[in-house]
Amino acid sequence: MTSCRTVGGCVSDYVAAGITFFVIFLVCIGICFVSIKRRQLELNAKKVSVLLVQAFASLIYLVASLMSLNYLRLSRRHLWQNCDLMLWLKGPFGFGILLSCHIVQAYRLHYVFIARRLPPLKYYQLLPLLVSPWFAVAAVIQAVSDHDKRSPTCQFNIRWELAVGSLYALYPAILLLATWKVRHIRFEFDEFKELLKAASICALMLVVWAGMFVAAQLDSKVVVTTRFIVAVLVSVGVLFLFWIPIAKPVHDLFHGRRSNHRYSTMGQALGVPVSGAISQPLIAFNFNRPLELLLEHRRFRQSYLAFVDSRMAGEVVHFYSEVRELNKLQQQHQVVQRIYMAEHIIDKYIKSGAPMEINISHQMRLDIINTTDLADPDLFKRAVGEVLKMMQMNLSNDYWQSEYFQELKDELDADVESQQTGDDLEQQLDVTATKRALRRLYDPTPDNPFDQGCPFSGELRKENQPEQHHTGESQSQRSEILLTSQDTTLPRS
Repeated sequence: MTSCRTVGGCVSDYVAAGITFFVIFLVCIGICFVSIKRRQLELNAKKVSVLLVQAFASLIYLVASLMSLNYLRLSRRHLWQNCDLMLWLKGPFGFGILLSCHIVQAYRLHYVFIARRLPPLKYYQLLPLLVSPWFAVAAVIQAVSDHDKRSPTCQFNIRWELAVGSLYALYPAILLLATWKVRHIRFEFDEFKELLKAASICALMLVVWAGMFVAAQLDSKVVVTTRFIVAVLVSVGVLFLFWIPIAKPVHDLFHGRRSNHRYSTMGQALGVPVSGAISQPLIAFNFNRPLELLLEHRRFRQSYLAFVDSRMAGEVVHFYSEVRELNKLQQQHQVVQRIYMAEHIIDKYIKSGAPMEINISHQMRLDIINTTDLADPDLFKRAVGEVLKMMQMNLSNDYWQSEYFQELKDELDADVESQQTGDDLEQQLDVTATKRALRRLYDPTPDNPFDQGCPFSGELRKENQPEQHHTGESQSQRSEILLTSQDTTLPRS
């Protein structure tokens, strides 16, 4: 027991290593999920690129934590088990990047939803700045510390342990402060709750790690126990830090509730009513109206979108449709939803290199990106005007001569014909019902089977013919009376 206490390889160490490897496996599954579902709206709202960087940092931190204490008790030291290498992997490239990714998320939420503008620094610009203190401390320790680089446990001097511990305490504090500043925003995708959980987990890890460090320094007999607790705590904490942002999409996927997959636009994910409801009857639809009015018609917009997609220019119609959904949101009571929509549209259509970048002037693009109010109702007004001109000049003339327009026209003609047929049938049914009602009032035999659609009406008609002759009223005369008396007032009983 004494040997494994100093060089590792105890039973508890192997159990801790097994838990760590299982967590690494789960993180790898999470990376695959995020990579495959990267276009899912809920993941896009949380920035997939940051999630992937955070995932790889989690893997590095887990492997470095496992190897730095030699849990597996390898027979000989390898080059990748060098203590200086473990210092860099566990600090700057591991926990440093892992915490910095959460701080980047809080920084973005503060600028977008409180300042109502896009962050001045991109995540790949801010992330190196946040990790730079970790690199500085690691460089100083490597240059000044006199630790044994081949030590199986990679133990540093107490002052350097405290220096690293101060960084472990500083970053959760920054994350908690940044999270607290956005507490009053009602986010649609639970960003505040996720940041608060991350900050709480980091604080808990820090408290337990400090307690285990002090206990190991006071009593060497508990080294094995503290090492096991720290390993399990690190594994579970890192797993929660990575899985918190993707927990809901993964849960929906494995439980068969693909609620987010049916959303094709951010507006639908935010609860905006489906745009393009038909406000007038199909009979009154006129193709001679301006294009912006024609696009209000949902079926026309779908046909037009199919046409422009075939010409590899569908982004203009998608952009126009999503701006219409944005304009449906109220300016006073749905500010957060408007900001979500505006940021989504900018990321998808406006930024250079966007997935569906539209062709607008460079100055207009800069004006939109550098706006000081993402909730401005006129933010995309000029871009929409330019897009409409582009569609009218380059696409509309070709559309009127395409098979897509002909198919739409045939569908509308068929709908009009079926609607007219339905009106005629309904009118005939009304006349028949009126005739039957009047017969029951004037006929001396109200239970006459001729008026009830009896299957034996032919035989009964022959039997009742003498009675009809006796009444002195022929069937044709009765029909004339019924047709001429539809609008007359019925006699009082």
